[in-house]
Amino acid sequence: MATARARLDRETILAAAFELIARDGLDGLTMRRLADRLGVAPMATYRHFADRAALLDAMIDATAVSIRIAPATGDWREDLAGIARALRTTLMSQAALVAVVVARPALGPGAIYLAEAAYAVMVPAGFGPRTCDRGANLLFGYVLGFAALAAPRWHPEASPSLHVGQDVLQEGYGALDPATLPFTMVVGPDAARFVDDEQFEWGLQAILDGIAARHPGD
Repeated sequence: MATARARLDRETILAAAFELIARDGLDGLTMRRLADRLGVAPMATYRHFADRAALLDAMIDATAVSIRIAPATGDWREDLAGIARALRTTLMSQAALVAVVVARPALGPGAIYLAEAAYAVMVPAGFGPRTCDRGANLLFGYVLGFAALAAPRWHPEASPSLHVGQDVLQEGYGALDPATLPFTMVVGPDAARFVDDEQFEWGLQAILDGIAARHPGD
């Protein structure tokens, strides 16, 4: 905890903010609570972040910067899949922040360099600029959407107001007359598989198949 003004910098504030949302969820992050955690007057944090929105933007970018992408292998499919998996893993490690990442535009350096990593895989593979742009947008949009659905289910403490138990979801099928759902009975959907690892990989490979179909693309 920072008790001296000389020690209060952006990195210290960001670290405390991440600790706060990990403990209390996103709703627990206010500038006053953050100042209390740091042991400083509320105005001290405003010298570094104009308001809560600016703090959240910085947290989003810090999360993007923290993504660990493996070195390129030369296999564009595997390299893009690696970027998607790394993004998902990082987002789920900051589950309380996922809703903000989805809602706010990520325009900081971290997000821009993440897109650069995707282009660095696709351009050498022969994809044209438009396909690279659309393909990266599709890939990142899929991961963000998947994380937004998974976070309140995997980490209900991060978004308690959004959490619905798997048992409740599964009961939805049981409450209906099977005779009115002939095709659903054939498929046999399982709510527990909605956002599991296998579902993520299935969707990821489907997206890569779609991008591959555009090759060489425009």
